[in-house]
Amino acid sequence: MSFTSIITKIFGSKFDRDVKAITPQVAEINRIFETLKDWPDERFVERTNEFKAELVELKNEINQSAEQEQWDKDTYKKNFRTEVDNYLNEILPEAFAMCKEACRRLCGTSWNVCGLDLSWEMVHYDVQLIGGIA
Repeated sequence: MSFTSIITKIFGSKFDRDVKAITPQVAEINRIFETLKDWPDERFVERTNEFKAELVELKNEINQSAEQEQWDKDTYKKNFRTEVDNYLNEILPEAFAMCKEACRRLCGTSWNVCGLDLSWEMVHYDVQLIGGIA
């Protein structure tokens, strides 16, 4: 048995560790997903617009801080990226659950695309959520 395989058996592979770290988020997405069945379609649009407005507000706050504290370009980029990433990670479970619920509602819906009838038949599996998060 090689040293690498021994270490992998003890600590797991990077893939195993990544999936283990993401699993609580997937559970949260699925928990929220179950609560969205009663939402009217309009609520999805409203909540999406709220996400957008919160992001614009965050960007304005970052720009204001950058101006007041006279950040250089590198500091601005770093702080901007950190703050936006934190916000997106915060809304990720709800946003993914909303997407999953929208897909559930679309199941069986057909469209004509360039003369070809296409039917939506997909609701995200957990493995697809993991891939989207990773």
